[in-house]
Amino acid sequence: MDRYIDMHSHLDFADDYIDIAKQAQKNNITSLCSTVVPSSFVSARAALKETPSMHVSLGLHPWWVGDMRVSEVDIDRFESLLCETRFVGEIGLDLHVRHEGSLKRQLDVLDRILSAIAQDGSSRLITLHCVKSAGLVIDKLEQHDIFKNNDVLFHWFSGTEDDFARACSKGCYFSVGMKMLATRSGRRFARAIPDSMLLLESDLPAHEGAAFSAELWRHELDGALRDMADIRSVDNNILSDIVFSNSSGLLSKYCEMR
Repeated sequence: MDRYIDMHSHLDFADDYIDIAKQAQKNNITSLCSTVVPSSFVSARAALKETPSMHVSLGLHPWWVGDMRVSEVDIDRFESLLCETRFVGEIGLDLHVRHEGSLKRQLDVLDRILSAIAQDGSSRLITLHCVKSAGLVIDKLEQHDIFKNNDVLFHWFSGTEDDFARACSKGCYFSVGMKMLATRSGRRFARAIPDSMLLLESDLPAHEGAAFSAELWRHELDGALRDMADIRSVDNNILSDIVFSNSSGLLSKYCEMR
């Protein structure tokens, strides 16, 4: 059975995610589960403690920041929890028309997050959400000297060609899934990502309470890997080995530091 490492899921969105995680582990699925608020990180980390193939990342999602679901208490809690994990995400900016009105608050919170990471000084794997904002986020990462000591992962990259070139020059990773591959620009970037920077993602479940299962999870990852292999004109098994090696190397690096 193929082994999969999903480098960007929202497993805790599923109502029965503990059971799904146990079944997924039996089916050779490992995941980095991004959270959207600190309370989700705390609860998911505790719930998945007995499922070592599931790793939980501390997040402050820009949607939750922008619409004020994230309070000052949440931001303070994020900063206090930072010392307990080597995985951060997802964080970033979203300038889609639905969210661009909250840009100032999103920027203020992102600055606080990156400042806390920089001041702490420990190396981390940082997962980014960047919609119509990749260049601006890269600017912020540079301002806080984040690239010096951390690995950066763009999930579902949708920036410009210049943004992509800058991210590649900084050694960033890119996780690709079916949602990204459903767009013309997503397919173009999926073809161009260097082998050493390529990762796999599901970005599922899509929202809290969405129907999800270990079977659906494997089906999504199967499809993403197959479509990526086709787009990149490479054998499916070869690509599977590449993304598995990249992902396992990253997870091992930061698990060892905890």
